[in-house]
Amino acid sequence: MVTTNPQVSIRLGAGQAGIGKTSYHVAMKQLHFKPYPPTLIVELNEDDFDRRSEFCEHDGAGPHYAIIIREWLDEHFPDRWIGRRGPYDWPARSPDLSPCDFFLWGYLKDTVFKKPLITIQELKQRIEEACEQIPEEMCRKHFLKANFSGNNQFPNNYV
Repeated sequence: MVTTNPQVSIRLGAGQAGIGKTSYHVAMKQLHFKPYPPTLIVELNEDDFDRRSEFCEHDGAGPHYAIIIREWLDEHFPDRWIGRRGPYDWPARSPDLSPCDFFLWGYLKDTVFKKPLITIQELKQRIEEACEQIPEEMCRKHFLKANFSGNNQFPNNYV
């Protein structure tokens, strides 16, 4: 049955063979079969790499500032890495360049955890409600100043 249709799942195969799922799974493993073989979902084209922009942003940790790391980034991501002393300098933990780190997560945490939570569903619902209730003026104050600060950090063809 597996040799005629390699797409047979454990549940379906066990049912067809009249044995338990665990026994079927053990037999499949011993025969080096996989219940669902890999399937190509998205085909890659030869020119895919050429059509994309690839950047590397490191997190500003001390060890990542070492000259050997910066040389490696220059070699593998020429003019395409973001970080201290890189082609695109990005100060770590900068409130104007990372407003989510300095405003949004703290604001949501204070709002969401005001009362104790019981379930994951309740947590998700409170997060959605808290996001929907953020006043427009507050968003403008915290997010737009980063976009309109006059500091054009990146070339237009990359953003």
